[in-house]
Amino acid sequence: MMRSRHFGLPVLPMLMALVLASPALLEARSIPIPFFGKSACKEERARLGHEEKILRDRQRLALDQCRAGSGPGRGGCEDMERQQKTEQKRFKDRRKNTLDDCKNRGDAKNRVDAQNRDRKRR
Repeated sequence: MMRSRHFGLPVLPMLMALVLASPALLEARSIPIPFFGKSACKEERARLGHEEKILRDRQRLALDQCRAGSGPGRGGCEDMERQQKTEQKRFKDRRKNTLDDCKNRGDAKNRVDAQNRDRKRR
């Protein structure tokens, strides 16, 4: 009987500390930590990938309709193909610029955070 009572005394404060500390730990784990800007840009990359897929599908459908309507010769759809290639190039350039900006924002934020940590240590 004595042993179980003595064993319970040190365990009770430890359990209370765990219960009190656990909400703070859970809250800290839910905060996303960007890793070199990759997490911050993940949604942007996914959105742009989705837009690119929609653009390709729309262009493929329009070109198929043009080819079906123009008959056996392909000459009537060459202008459309050139326009689509130009549109794809513009989209890829915009995508690259957007992701570069996002990455640069993440890198700048990481530099500012590092500078703030350094100032606090001094």
